[in-house]
Amino acid sequence: MTTIETFKSQAKLLRAHLSAIHISLTHSQSLEAVAAMHGHRDWNTAVGASNSAAEVVSEPELPLVVFVAPETTEDELRADVINLLRRAPRAIRFRLDTGITLEQARFARSIATDVEQVDVRVEFDSPV
Repeated sequence: MTTIETFKSQAKLLRAHLSAIHISLTHSQSLEAVAAMHGHRDWNTAVGASNSAAEVVSEPELPLVVFVAPETTEDELRADVINLLRRAPRAIRFRLDTGITLEQARFARSIATDVEQVDVRVEFDSPV
């Protein structure tokens, strides 16, 4: 979620909360209030700051890497992938060691399929 989407969501929550206690606010007023809470002069300044920050972060994010070695168990691989997913990556690369079994390659592919279901790109590579 981008900063502006987050701000819009916060403005919607603020407006709903205040409405519940009979304080009416227009959508524009709630956007201005959220911008001020985040240290911006007004909504347009918040949008401009967000756009500038987005331009700076234009480099693609490198995939996080999980290693599958001959001694890696399915439980260990699942735990490693879960830990990587907590970092909210855009991609995870499964690096397969040359000494792994066919069964290990299959469970790596199975876990990769689960990862793809949460909109994280999956890559595979091996030194072969």
